[in-house]
Amino acid sequence: MLENIDGRRVEVENRMEAQHYQTHTMAILAHDTFMSGWGKARNGESWVAWCCRPEDHAQVLDWVAARGDTKHVNVFQYRDLFELSVPNDCVHFSIYVVEEGHPALQQEA
Repeated sequence: MLENIDGRRVEVENRMEAQHYQTHTMAILAHDTFMSGWGKARNGESWVAWCCRPEDHAQVLDWVAARGDTKHVNVFQYRDLFELSVPNDCVHFSIYVVEEGHPALQQEA
């Protein structure tokens, strides 16, 4: 279970499946400004991570950083995500998987 700095429970929506844990070991973490303040994050902030293969992390980082709805973008090893002390306003955390065909991998080099 993930908790914020204040010890409040954070709802986690994790789309990682068993086969991803060995291959998608990098995570690009960001504050999701669009989802914050309403829906499942109506009482706080929503944070999001895009998990990817190590060889894709630079492209995914650029894609996340260029989005207009993210800020505080950082790179982590996936295994470290659940060791983080997320901000005390975080109440919702989504984890996505970047696979072949994902928009982050469609950027021109």
